[in-house]
Amino acid sequence: MSDTTSAEALVSFISMPTPASAFEVIKSCKSYIVNIASSWRSPNLTREDKIRELMTEMLLILLEDFDASRLNHPNSVLLYTHKKLKRLTHQSNKLQPIFIDPHDLEETGRYNFSPSRLELSEEIYQTIRRCLLCNIDNEMSLNTFLFIHVYPEIAWTSRLIAQYKNIDPGTRLEADKKRHARFNAMLKAEFALLQNGDWHEISTWSGGERSHLAWRIINISPAEVTGEAEKLLTSLEQWRETIDRRQPQTLNDLENAINLLASMKQVYRNRKNLMIAAEEAAPYGEEADLLLQIIGSPVEAPCACESDKEYDISASEQATAGEDALFDKIAEEVTQWLAELVSEKQKSTKKVPGSSGIKYA
Repeated sequence: MSDTTSAEALVSFISMPTPASAFEVIKSCKSYIVNIASSWRSPNLTREDKIRELMTEMLLILLEDFDASRLNHPNSVLLYTHKKLKRLTHQSNKLQPIFIDPHDLEETGRYNFSPSRLELSEEIYQTIRRCLLCNIDNEMSLNTFLFIHVYPEIAWTSRLIAQYKNIDPGTRLEADKKRHARFNAMLKAEFALLQNGDWHEISTWSGGERSHLAWRIINISPAEVTGEAEKLLTSLEQWRETIDRRQPQTLNDLENAINLLASMKQVYRNRKNLMIAAEEAAPYGEEADLLLQIIGSPVEAPCACESDKEYDISASEQATAGEDALFDKIAEEVTQWLAELVSEKQKSTKKVPGSSGIKYA
């Protein structure tokens, strides 16, 4: 995905997210959006559904995952955005939040994000990041990092760490179950203090909204790590997408994950200067896994793309007048939706001096 005009449009939107700059992004990426929508193999979704979801997901990525003051080359914005959009339409090991019933809900509905829902989504994301990155228990942090960002199964993450540290897997697993229970207890306590709503509200959200939140938590933005560690993000993504937990894992993948966690902690603490101490003890096996309810578990991807084709966003495609009109209609609707989000974001930022609104980095 590479095109100078589109890259400039994306960067302009990040620097000043307005309805006008959003419309420019959408129009400049038209061919790319149409092409990738055509590869989204889901018989239950209309062409209009696919285009709308891709448009809204693209704008949410740019709005949430980038900081105008820390932008590198515009092409890095294109690459990161493309990877996240491709996950929406092509993934062999898709994660799905437990709250989503795959038989009842398609991964659509991002267009339903209201300013209040997006604020709650951001607060949930920030809370989980804070609990992970400011935790003084390094063993808990590593176990939770692998659970969130690689594979959400304690038995697997514990066994992998035990092999790496050459310790007894059985002893390590019992300790990691307790660590995971403590993390969930800490998260539950933090969620009780949410300012923008009750986290249980997400059970009423659409599949697309819940999926967006889950993948916002799972994905790591380049702005969350140091420049030296940014190159490790691709290897982590490849590990997650191709993992076969039944097979032995390479130490190199785990070491990359350990280095990424250290980098994230460094960046976060430099910005926030916060620490959270883990609770001394918590029962396990008695309550539902709160973290798993949010980020989900692996399922087969019934709507995966049939090929891993790479799309150039400048690629031309023949379109009928009717298709052009449909695209423009959806673009106008999405632009109006974004206008409300941006307006409320600006009001929220003014209320809290120094607040960064809904943007993490």
